[in-house]
Amino acid sequence: WATRPDRQPGACTMLRINEATVIIDQPRQMQSLRGLLRSLRHVPHRRAVCIIGPMAGMHEVDLVDATRNIADAAGLVILHGATHEPQRMARIRAGLAQSVTPPFVIPAADEARAIDYLLNTLQPNDLAVVLTDDPVQVVSHLWPAPRISVESTSVAGVVRSTQP
Repeated sequence: WATRPDRQPGACTMLRINEATVIIDQPRQMQSLRGLLRSLRHVPHRRAVCIIGPMAGMHEVDLVDATRNIADAAGLVILHGATHEPQRMARIRAGLAQSVTPPFVIPAADEARAIDYLLNTLQPNDLAVVLTDDPVQVVSHLWPAPRISVESTSVAGVVRSTQP
């Protein structure tokens, strides 16, 4: 059984890409995000990766707790949107830092580049969670077949060509 990504994008949409599991969700309430992150403990995986941005749908007072929970669930976080809403992003970074074992954080210029980076590094049995404010855009990027930009992608100032 699998959800149709185009019917309810961002409603905990699960995709299989290159033998890895990718979950797309649009976080709005702390309780539902906490439930999603707890459920990930029961999904067998080699490595957990999470893409997050400003999380505009989440109440600002919940951001530190939300990102601390994200940091506890993922060993790698790809963080985009650092130039937007500095106060929100400061809370997000503070939450990531409060984890018992803070994740490795890779900054990305925008969500599309964060997803391209994920697709370039995704390995079999990885678990990736994309917490997005625009699930329609993310689903169109990843489904029915993932598309990596033909242009070079830049993540954390490192330019790597995605052309063959």
